[in-house]
Amino acid sequence: MSEFREIAQRLAQATRYFEKLSFFNNTAPLA
Repeated sequence: MSEFREIAQRLAQATRYFEKLSFFNNTAPLA
């Protein structure tokens, strides 16, 4: 279960990171 929790945390971090990226670079979003 700890593995799943770690993956979930990494996924959440990646989601926030890409949200910031798309916010600052919404004119050229990553495909």
